[in-house]
Amino acid sequence: MVFREDYENYYSVEKLIHEFGSQSQKERVDLMLSFSEGSILDVGAGTGNLMKKARFIGRKVEGVELSEHLYHYLRGEGLKVKRGDARKLPYKDNSFDTVTLGEILEHLPNPGKALSEAFRVAKNRVTFSVPLGDLNDDWHYWNIGAAKVNNFLVVTFAKKEDLK
Repeated sequence: MVFREDYENYYSVEKLIHEFGSQSQKERVDLMLSFSEGSILDVGAGTGNLMKKARFIGRKVEGVELSEHLYHYLRGEGLKVKRGDARKLPYKDNSFDTVTLGEILEHLPNPGKALSEAFRVAKNRVTFSVPLGDLNDDWHYWNIGAAKVNNFLVVTFAKKEDLK
């Protein structure tokens, strides 16, 4: 398992830009933005795809990023970002209309802490996305499944076998 201390060395900025430039990632960003309103805090901003798109469509957006090298990359892109942890956001209660968390919950041993912080900082909405299926790598704590039944969405976070 890759732990937080190893985060800086796990992915290079260049690899992340390539991975998050895929069509499916662009569609994910568009869908997340369609569920958002007003000002946005993007938690786990990564390479800034959601922030850049939000800025392009005229939205007020800020980000939080744990990785030092991604933080500096985002600043270099002219984006407003703070270095911080999703489990302890550096903002006051009700600071943003919408808080987004794009593909970060599955990386946390206790994603509830990050969700609790997101709800604390959000005035109106929290929108998150997670990858579905078995994630066979050392960087994910959870495999996530989802199914829609009538008007219900059932989501399960299953701890990966090697972590039990």
